[in-house]
Amino acid sequence: MSTPGEFCDITLQEFSNAVHVSLKSMKRRFFRVTLERMLDKELSEYAELTLNISRHFKGPLVKIKVWPDRWLWIDMRRAAPGGGWLWSLTIEGRLSGNETWAQVIKRIKDLPDIIGLEVNEESLLNVKRLWTKILLKGPAGIVNRLGTLGR
Repeated sequence: MSTPGEFCDITLQEFSNAVHVSLKSMKRRFFRVTLERMLDKELSEYAELTLNISRHFKGPLVKIKVWPDRWLWIDMRRAAPGGGWLWSLTIEGRLSGNETWAQVIKRIKDLPDIIGLEVNEESLLNVKRLWTKILLKGPAGIVNRLGTLGR
């Protein structure tokens, strides 16, 4: 049995390490960067990580959730002044085996350059293209070290 607060899989540990290695440079590019760990109470292990980043105080929020089977959920949106959203984009899939977490962090750091100052349909399409190249779809789960089928 693992000690409380351990990662349930090496994938989450690798992602966490990649974020911490790049934290200083990410904080130069973004207003806020946080990494949240979701604890699986039954196993007392971290079962999900969420990276929250924003460019400005009231700017777009990007949430990236990572699960042990290399499944990523990326959600980007900007709040409208009266409620609702000015725009939003959600992409998900399993990270290709050819991609490293360092490459994922580089793609995250490149988001401001891809989006530009004004978010429009073309810039959102460019972001979608960037991520769909490396995120795989399909039903095949990956068996983690606990022997259970991932997402």
